[in-house]
Amino acid sequence: MMALANAATRSPNPVDHWLLSWREDETPTHKQVDETVGMFLDHLGLGGQPAIYVLHGDTNNLHCHIAVNRFDMLSERMIEINHGFNKEAAHQAVAKIVDHFGWQPEEKQRYTIRNGEIILSKRAAKLKAVGHKPICTGASAAEWRTGFKSVQRIAQEEAVPIILNARSWPELHERLAAKGMTYERVGTNGIKIGIGEESVSASRVNSRITMIRRAKDLGDFVARDPSVKVQARSPEQDVLPHAKDAVEYRELCDRYRADRKRKKELTKLERLRGTRKQNDIKIAQVALLHNSEAQPEPETAKPPPNLESYHYWKNDGETAAKWCRRKGLFPSLTGEGSGTVEPAPIGDFMPFRSGEEVRYARHADAPTVFVDRGNRIDVILAKEDEAIMAALRLAAQKFHGKVTVTGSPEFRERAFVLAQVNGLGAFLIDRDFVERRAAEDPELQRSYATAQANTSAKSETGARAVKPDPDIARLANHDSQPSENVTDERPRSHSSTDAQTESPGAAGVNKQEDNHDRTDADSEVERHDPASAGAPTERPEPVSARGPSKATDLPLGSQTGRSR
Repeated sequence: MMALANAATRSPNPVDHWLLSWREDETPTHKQVDETVGMFLDHLGLGGQPAIYVLHGDTNNLHCHIAVNRFDMLSERMIEINHGFNKEAAHQAVAKIVDHFGWQPEEKQRYTIRNGEIILSKRAAKLKAVGHKPICTGASAAEWRTGFKSVQRIAQEEAVPIILNARSWPELHERLAAKGMTYERVGTNGIKIGIGEESVSASRVNSRITMIRRAKDLGDFVARDPSVKVQARSPEQDVLPHAKDAVEYRELCDRYRADRKRKKELTKLERLRGTRKQNDIKIAQVALLHNSEAQPEPETAKPPPNLESYHYWKNDGETAAKWCRRKGLFPSLTGEGSGTVEPAPIGDFMPFRSGEEVRYARHADAPTVFVDRGNRIDVILAKEDEAIMAALRLAAQKFHGKVTVTGSPEFRERAFVLAQVNGLGAFLIDRDFVERRAAEDPELQRSYATAQANTSAKSETGARAVKPDPDIARLANHDSQPSENVTDERPRSHSSTDAQTESPGAAGVNKQEDNHDRTDADSEVERHDPASAGAPTERPEPVSARGPSKATDLPLGSQTGRSR
């Protein structure tokens, strides 16, 4: 393959690299991967070309890298894909593959299959009719890296309505300036939409906002008057959803770039110091530089390369995972602990193991309906009532009848209604669900009101001044002594039985650890009923708070490769 690539002397890059990615819940077989790659290359017109492809399982979803040589040895020419519209051909190939295997299409798919023919999807046809342009790859990569909206997205969301609704050029410039944007002419007919220090071509945003198209309605182009001041934009208004600490990360990157610039200027002046040709200004700059070196500024550490890595750098893996999967966050059912449930059919859905996880579908080749991930159950087909009910039944059994619903308001509302109708409402422990059930059931409402009153009474009792107990005071003095055997201790709570222990031996340590594991309810009983505090109580077996490992033993292996 390398020899054939070197034969293409007039082409700078004869080898194309494509990436096919499956959804997180889809695990194709070896045969399906081979067939997928074959269908993809055949539709691109590269079925007979040398190709190497490899399947990776090092991320949350399986993905296949394809390297294909477009140089035809017989004609000694490069094969052109779809007359240069290679991405359109790739979208069409993906639509054929999804339809062939019955996999789940993307929410914003460009093409679909109807009666065996490839057609634009309803969404793509509607956007094309209004001149909308898709977000380019570079802009999407910048959004993922920084957590801020790209200039192209801001222009589509805010500038396009203003430009299309303006009735004159001055009105257009004034309304854009109020939003911190400009509409500037470049060359003969080009237009750049400026937002801060960045800009984007109007033709990359929407085909209806170019100067030629707008001149038909507004007349000849009129530039912005210098008296019209462009307002500064607040960084917070351009932050993407789920992009926590994006402003903080940007400030860290700005400080690092400023520090790099200062060091670069320092190096440049150091070189000038050794040259013979120095004027007075340069000598003065060197002198000022030496004065500044007497009190050097603290060096700024190099920031992580992207926002996801920044969260991991701050030991916030949960936020990093949410940001990484922000476009694929499925509604889920969680609970206290993670009981082990033997995979078994639930209604029409059959279980299929995939390493540590269990996917449920109607049959092996059908789309995944929901996935048991150990510490949670992700509902993939969240619009099917049967899928939601089956997931609720599994969650009620798995989490010992205490289920928390996470997802969009529509999904949570549907899950609550289905649980109530099918007798599973008592298993939902979300506060809003409990209050709604209490409002609908008078008896449950009285029980809920009593529980709320007891909670308030306990909090008030805890807030009152309590007469000091001599035994407790003695224990407090004992705890204040430095310990030689235990380091990095956490705060401890003591029962009345601990006062009988004279030395902190093994039994005392075990007793203290038992006190940590007691629930708040046990602590409240002990506080109000000291006589029962010394009575031995039976503690449940401790349950690990950690769920099973997310590492998946993929059936396809961590890496497999084949060549054509």
